[in-house]
Amino acid sequence: MNIKGIDVSVWQGKIDWKKVKASGIVFAMIRVGYGSSQGNDCKMDTYFKANVEGALAAGVEVGIYFYSYAKSAQAAAREAAWVVEQIAPYKGRILYPIAYDLEDSKQAGLGRDVLTAMVTAFCTTIEAAGYYASFYCLSLIHISEPTRLRRIS
Repeated sequence: MNIKGIDVSVWQGKIDWKKVKASGIVFAMIRVGYGSSQGNDCKMDTYFKANVEGALAAGVEVGIYFYSYAKSAQAAAREAAWVVEQIAPYKGRILYPIAYDLEDSKQAGLGRDVLTAMVTAFCTTIEAAGYYASFYCLSLIHISEPTRLRRIS
C-alpha cells in the first residue's frame, strides 16, 4: 500500500487543501515553528494555524514538525514544551507523529552524545504529553546509540 504525504510550511504559501486531498495526498506534516539555540525564543510558522485547520477540514490527516536550533538537551526540552503548548488545541486530531527536525548546520558539530540527548529530551516530552514522537535529520547529523531512540518511553 502506498500512502502519500507532504511536508508544508510558510514556504509553500497558501495551500488549497481540497486540491491536495483530491490529488491523493493522505497526510501532511505541518511545521508548527522553529526554535532557538537556548530553546527559549520559539517562533510560530505564520501559516501553521491555516495549514492545520485547512488540512483537517479537507480530510487530510495531520502530523507536525518542528525545526530545531537547540544546542543542548535542556534547550530541546524547552522547544518540545513550546510545541506541546501550540498544538494543544488540536489534540486528538493529530494522527501522525510530532517530528523533531534536526537540520541546522550549527548543530552538526555538537557531537553524537549531545544530539542523542537532544532527541531523547524532545521526544520524551512529546510522548509524555500523549503524542507520538519522531525525528528526522540530514546526514550531517550523527546520533549515537540509535537503538536507544527506537522507543523513547
